[in-house]
Amino acid sequence: MSTIIQKCPFSLFRISPLVGGDSSQTFAIYQGIVAAGGRIANVGVHDKPVELHLEKLWDRNISLTTRLVDTVTTPMLLKVVRSGKLQPSKLVTHRFSMNDIMKAYGTFRNAAKEGALKVVLKNDETMISDNAFLSAR
Repeated sequence: MSTIIQKCPFSLFRISPLVGGDSSQTFAIYQGIVAAGGRIANVGVHDKPVELHLEKLWDRNISLTTRLVDTVTTPMLLKVVRSGKLQPSKLVTHRFSMNDIMKAYGTFRNAAKEGALKVVLKNDETMISDNAFLSAR
C-alpha cells in the first residue's frame, strides 16, 4: 500500500520506512498530519484492516481517494513522470527477471513482510527484430 499525501511537509518516503512498511501505521500517521483542505491518495492494496478516523477528520475538508492503477490514469501518470514531479525509480524496491516471475509474485503478495513497494519485471529474452520476423514468414 502506498499513500500519497498533499499539502503536508512530510514525505511518503520519510514516513513509510519509519513504521517498517506497516500500512495501518502509515495510514494512521497520514490521517494525523494531513492539513486542512489536503488530500490523502491511497494507492494499492492493504495487507490488513486500517482505521479511518472520521471523528478527527470531519471538520478538515480533506479528500480521500482510493484506486488501483489502471489505463484511465495512464496519461496523467505519464505527464507527472515527464514533468519530474514523480520519479518512479524511487518507488521500485525489487527487480526480477521474467524467469523469476513466481518469486516476484510471491514478493508482491507478501509486500509488508518483504518490504516491497513496487516490483519490476524485466524481460531478459533478446527481442527479435521486425525484419527477422518478416523474413521468417
